[in-house]
Amino acid sequence: MAGSVAPTSRRLRVMHQVAPVLVLLIIVGAVLGVVGLRARADAGREAELRLARLEAAAHEAALRSASPASWTSFERALAGASAGLADRPADVGSLRSAAVAFRSSEGGNAGRLLDEVGRLSSEQAARAGRLQWVSDVGSLLLLLVAGFIVWLLLRQADRAKATAANQQRFRSLVQNSSDMITVVDTAGKVLFETPSVRQVLGYLPGQLLGTDINRVVHPDDAQSVRDTFVRVAREGVTTARVECRALHADGSWRHVETAVSAQTEGSVVVGWVLNTRDITERKELESQLTHQAFHDSLTGLANRALFRNRIEHALHRQRRQRQPLAVLLFDLDGFKTINDSLGHAFGDALLAAVSERLLGLLRPSDTACRLGGDEFAVLVEDLVEMRDATVVAGRLLEGLALPFVVEGKEVVVGASVGIALCPPLAPATSFTPDDLLRNADVAMYTAKARGRGRCEVFKPSMHQAMLDRLDLEADLRRALERGEFVLHYQPTVTLASGRISGMEALVRWQSSTRPGMVPPGLFIPVCEDTGLIVPLGAWVLEEACRQAVAWRHEFGVDAPATISVNVSARQLQDDGLVESFAAIFDRTGINPANVILEITESAIMTDAEAMVARLHELKALGVRLAIDDFGTGYSSMSYLCSFPIDILKIDRSFVSGVQSEPQKVGIVRTIVELGRILDLQTVAEGIELDAELEQLRALDCDLGQGYHFARPLSVDAMYALLSDQAAARRRGELVVFPIPASA
Repeated sequence: MAGSVAPTSRRLRVMHQVAPVLVLLIIVGAVLGVVGLRARADAGREAELRLARLEAAAHEAALRSASPASWTSFERALAGASAGLADRPADVGSLRSAAVAFRSSEGGNAGRLLDEVGRLSSEQAARAGRLQWVSDVGSLLLLLVAGFIVWLLLRQADRAKATAANQQRFRSLVQNSSDMITVVDTAGKVLFETPSVRQVLGYLPGQLLGTDINRVVHPDDAQSVRDTFVRVAREGVTTARVECRALHADGSWRHVETAVSAQTEGSVVVGWVLNTRDITERKELESQLTHQAFHDSLTGLANRALFRNRIEHALHRQRRQRQPLAVLLFDLDGFKTINDSLGHAFGDALLAAVSERLLGLLRPSDTACRLGGDEFAVLVEDLVEMRDATVVAGRLLEGLALPFVVEGKEVVVGASVGIALCPPLAPATSFTPDDLLRNADVAMYTAKARGRGRCEVFKPSMHQAMLDRLDLEADLRRALERGEFVLHYQPTVTLASGRISGMEALVRWQSSTRPGMVPPGLFIPVCEDTGLIVPLGAWVLEEACRQAVAWRHEFGVDAPATISVNVSARQLQDDGLVESFAAIFDRTGINPANVILEITESAIMTDAEAMVARLHELKALGVRLAIDDFGTGYSSMSYLCSFPIDILKIDRSFVSGVQSEPQKVGIVRTIVELGRILDLQTVAEGIELDAELEQLRALDCDLGQGYHFARPLSVDAMYALLSDQAAARRRGELVVFPIPASA
């Protein structure tokens, strides 16, 4: 620390050491002066006594008429008086002159001598009195001054003691402070460091002495540190703080905060005092909080705020580089069913798995974001061509369509992707982040409306389509209240005999505000999205059961043996589904064994394990269960064996062209053989040609359905068909297919 003490401080310390000596010398001088004054006063009183003796000797000499003895006494008295007046030679001369005159007159002229002695005695008495007064006053003042000086010395001693104690406390604080205190000269050389350097940066005490402070400052932060020194020196700032990274003894970089103060001599800066503390944990917490502010806590992906910022920066770059960019937005088809049936914790785990797979499908330069819920977005930059965005979307669709294994459960979700493009030559003000997000959102809902599991590129006309969808949702809600839904029926035929064995109920919407029949492909997906499918599905089941019971009463053995109703994934997720269906069977009086509930393979595999439990509950009602569109999903043999199903409905994509495509023949043969092994009936969907029918008969498929037999028919048309079948049976004939749609 000695190297950091300024010369001015050393001079002050020397003065503090010399001051007591000077005070002591002053006191000694004052004491000697007072003593001298008192001695002079005493000498004056002695001279006064001698003059008195001279006066007495003169009287005695005059009375004794100059006897020898009297004159001897007179001479001794004169000598003593002259000695007492030695410091006054003029008065001594005057006295001796009077004494000579007195002696020459043989004592006869004593008046002159006595007058002179009287005068000198008076003056000597006055002078002695003055000296005594001055001596007394001086003594008093000396005592006062001495007392004051002693008080000052004692006070200074107390202050020195307190200062020493404070210095000791300060030294202890400095030595034991958790902050590292460093003194450097103007060249950056370390002159002093506290032992806390070990705690802060891991160096041994004294290890940095003599080294350049810049050696431990991160190169990227060195300029900001120098700027802080300059600001303190030039702007007169008492203390300035700077944050930088410092090199730890273990080689890592630690975040530190340093308070910089200048050491000065007069107005000249001679060094710096640095008070440094480790703020690494604080910076890490700040970084964590910043990450949390701009990232989704569940998936770790960018959140909406960061994603908008990335889009904004991408738009600025795109305007300079003239390359197209795209925003892709998608959500998970069927996620709500999974979330509601298996719980939010399972849903969160699925979202985390989706985000992990999503990152694996993207380039490092792409930005993935979770906007909220099950909605995700992707920013794709540096596209070579606009159509490259659809390639990325296709890769996402393929990757997300594969099954996910979450907490030991296998689930399948799909995605519908909306794409918003920003052309390379778009004007600077054409697009904003909100524009691209909105356009991608509109495109995504268009993809959902067109069948899900696909991607759509935004077109301006889609805005109107979204408005139309909103109108459609409102009309659907009113349609339920107004009873605008009707059922059409399509027969299921035994392929071997050609006889009608059952009917499938298909809902149709005869809107009072829209022309003609509204196609099911238009309103069924909307019902699924809005949840209207639950009350609508219950109505369809009850109406179909009533109609089946009416046919049974009307046609007896010629009535369809079964009635089939489609059940959606959204309905299966409803906790009140089983109780609702049981109540419908009770109200309509139908035998549940005559009811077939058709469920798509993809709906079952959305949450296979939960669906197994729900299907067993439905099976317990006495109904038969069919997997619709079989072969298009991802059901495994283990799940197929665990499902309590009775019927496999072969998807029409395998039936169409089966007479001429060997691959399809092999698939259908496999499914039929699988059904035989598992004791399941097989139904071929979408039969339209005689050749298809003949090939399916050759493959021993049990039942068939399609336009070759009949299109979906109204209740009246189906009544006529059943009447014809009854009449034909009585004649021993078969119904002639196909049945006209208007029949």
